[in-house]
Amino acid sequence: MKHDRILALDGPLNFRDIGGYQNDKGQHVKWNKIYRSDSLSSLSKEDQEKLVERRITVDVDLRSKYEQNSAPDKLWSNVRFVDAHIYSENRKQNKGDNKLYRFVHHIPDMGDNWLGQIYQQVLLNSHSQHEFAKIFAELIELPEEDALVYHCSAGKDRTGMTSALILTALGVDDDTISRDYLLTNTH
Repeated sequence: MKHDRILALDGPLNFRDIGGYQNDKGQHVKWNKIYRSDSLSSLSKEDQEKLVERRITVDVDLRSKYEQNSAPDKLWSNVRFVDAHIYSENRKQNKGDNKLYRFVHHIPDMGDNWLGQIYQQVLLNSHSQHEFAKIFAELIELPEEDALVYHCSAGKDRTGMTSALILTALGVDDDTISRDYLLTNTH
């Protein structure tokens, strides 16, 4: 199978393979195994066939219940839907609000950086951490011949955080992860 970063589809504009990146041991992330995307609610019949050909058998939706209900994913043959909405609606689950926790774990104050605050709140939120763990479990249990896609609405923030966590766990350097994140601006 061809190794292209971007999978051109009729509906989604930001469907990408995170394979091919080199880690700190000189190994490469496997191609055609882990994909990231924007909303999958606009998949055409041809798009769905392409996903079947690539053996993408798990669809992890990072969007809220409201977003999922407003624009449901168009599921394809032999795919399993996984609800992993990253954003919590319960502020009590945010460990970042605890000053002692922030001090002990050396967590910087984001000040006026609104986007940094949001990302930090998501990463420090026990609900979000549970959902990220669910995604990692899906990846670990994924059969060798199958692939997985995770997505939110635009394929940038929630999808970008998920990509950063996966690529970090695989030993990919921060600069490469940042460049992957910034590809969304082009698509």
